[in-house]
Amino acid sequence: MALKFRCEKCGKDIAVRFLKIGEAAECKSCGASNSVPESAEEISDEAAESIIKAPVSESAERIGDTPAKSPPIVKALRIIGILSIGFGVIAGIAMLILLSQSVSSSSSSPTAELSLGGVVTALGMTFYFCTLGALCLGIAKVIELLSI
Repeated sequence: MALKFRCEKCGKDIAVRFLKIGEAAECKSCGASNSVPESAEEISDEAAESIIKAPVSESAERIGDTPAKSPPIVKALRIIGILSIGFGVIAGIAMLILLSQSVSSSSSSPTAELSLGGVVTALGMTFYFCTLGALCLGIAKVIELLSI
């Protein structure tokens, strides 16, 4: 059996299943601490469950029913982030493949110097675009967390 009584501060019903008379119970509506009174009414566990699981307010009911939507900028930043990372990886791989082909086709020293510069350029582009993508994804996550 459970106990039911009214909050001393806001007057809403409080139901408790595992507390005894004199023990402290917190009101879901206002957060006030209440002592279970001797006048608490005994109710069935099913009735107590309906009081315990009842939404606190209309806004709490809305929050529980539908997931929070992210702002449109979050979706745009995610797309930009994913595309930037993808472009950085693809551009870096493509440039390294082209450079490896140019190095294998000729063995003169100017090509070796050119290939070292190309490798640095390929790695720089990959680093730049992957960093840009990660930054966009991070900003999107921060905006999403702040808007909840």
